[in-house]
Amino acid sequence: MRNLLLLARLLGNRHNLEVVVDSKTRVASVTRETLTLPATWVGAVLPEGTSHISELLEGVIDHLAAGHARHTDFDAYDSCVATAGPLKRSILSVLEDLRVERLAAKVYPGIARNLARTVELLEQQGFFGGLGEIGKALPAQTLVDAMLCVGRAALLPGQGQPLLNLARAYDGWARTQCPSAWLRLKDITQRAWAANSTRQVIQLVDEAMLLLSDLAAARSSQSDHAAVSTDGGDAGNPLDSGGADPGDDLAADVTEGQNDGTPAKDASGQTPNVTAPAGAEARDQRFALSVLVQQDVRQSDIGDIVGEALQDAVSALPPQNHMQSQSSASVPTKPIPPSWITTATVIRARLGRDLEALLESRRETNNHVGLVGRRLSMKRLHRLAVLDARVFRRRRDEDGINACATLLVDVSGSMTAKSVDGFVPINAAGGALVALAEVLEAHEVPFAATVFNSRFCTIKRFDESWKRVSHTATAIPQLGGNTDLAPALRSVLVDMVDREEDRRLIIVVLDGRTPNMEQVSALYADALEMGVEIATVLIAKSADAYVVPYAAMLKRLGRFPHLTHSMDTLAKTIIDEVRSLI
Repeated sequence: MRNLLLLARLLGNRHNLEVVVDSKTRVASVTRETLTLPATWVGAVLPEGTSHISELLEGVIDHLAAGHARHTDFDAYDSCVATAGPLKRSILSVLEDLRVERLAAKVYPGIARNLARTVELLEQQGFFGGLGEIGKALPAQTLVDAMLCVGRAALLPGQGQPLLNLARAYDGWARTQCPSAWLRLKDITQRAWAANSTRQVIQLVDEAMLLLSDLAAARSSQSDHAAVSTDGGDAGNPLDSGGADPGDDLAADVTEGQNDGTPAKDASGQTPNVTAPAGAEARDQRFALSVLVQQDVRQSDIGDIVGEALQDAVSALPPQNHMQSQSSASVPTKPIPPSWITTATVIRARLGRDLEALLESRRETNNHVGLVGRRLSMKRLHRLAVLDARVFRRRRDEDGINACATLLVDVSGSMTAKSVDGFVPINAAGGALVALAEVLEAHEVPFAATVFNSRFCTIKRFDESWKRVSHTATAIPQLGGNTDLAPALRSVLVDMVDREEDRRLIIVVLDGRTPNMEQVSALYADALEMGVEIATVLIAKSADAYVVPYAAMLKRLGRFPHLTHSMDTLAKTIIDEVRSLI
């Protein structure tokens, strides 16, 4: 199983973008610094057999983050979109997508494979249409779909095979409907793919719209065609091939099944020259007129297409796989209970020295990544793509603790039950939280603290002082409710993704009576993949039935549950669990 929000954060970090989840949007968007995703996409835990959903998410993030965020001029793009009609906006989306994906694949070669797989999945699910549907839509829509499929099949590595049959069919349809115009539009598509900037792509979109207008008005555009743009892209113009008609290069690529962005050649080494058939001008005029009259086309940005596929796939998951984000804004809260502080005094004496010894690591054995140093950090080389030069490793010869921690404590109703010997789990767990916080703050270990029941509330964030928040915080929710661990654990894991400490530890104290163990298990597996250690302390007895699911889940990860049911053993149990991880 896989948690989509964590996957999104990991991918966003790979591209040095902040990931924002918006519950009010249904489409993804990106700026230079921020990637915004709909909450419905990432609020799910994937069951076995649904890896295609995570592949679609990876594809859309690669397209937006490595493509548009790095290579689109948003000022120019947004200015054009603000005044453009539906047809012009859709053509702009198709052409700019081709350009940014070419550039993204140059920086990150693996992205070409990811995007090819995304296109394959979309084609299998019918998001590019079917062979029997070509020509049934309005001419404007079919023309845009033809530019989308033929351009991707011919110019983007790996996308030719899944789109080959569709691209050939669209090419045949366009040659019949608008022979001369289609040759010109394919020329424009190739030049957009090779363009240097978004502004050049916008100029080519304007050229395409002018071409259709001229044809619709029955005016000759031969003089315009002679003055083609000479602002070639940094990849080189693939149309410079012996003076042959450049308009047929895309058709040749599709016909031959090529897919490397290089025009096909005939036996003489020249690009094939296909001339328009008789009567082409009359057909071009009728077609162009119908296209301009019927401009109401859906947008063809590949990100929107993938988003539609993701929405359908996530919506089809069973209800138990949807993890709702639980806002604590409307939850009544109160200060830290005095009983927690009293209990912490007892626990800290037993906890402090052992926990300090376990967490401490010497920085002289670690490396710092910065602007200077002797060696390159291979894990940080991706920063160069965004002009971040912090890629050199150097040793630091100073003592200290290179770790961070998050404290996650259960305050549900089941924790308030008092045992026959007077043991109250909620006081023990709360006291452990306060004691751990004081120890970590004393040794300057960055940490956060969260409590949860049916909802979760953050008491302290990483950038806050425990001494301050412990006296002023009113973030403890009213005790009671269910032990809903999954949303709380996901929230703290998301915060841990960005941490750069060598050791990242989450200490969970709960009684084990939590629903949705499938989601909890998936989050534990994600944490393991991220290199985050989770120390789990169950306030329970081995005979308790609700311990069994935890034991089974931890066993799959090569772990065993650590149990306690008295104040005397709580501190030792926490230390033993942390020690088993380190």
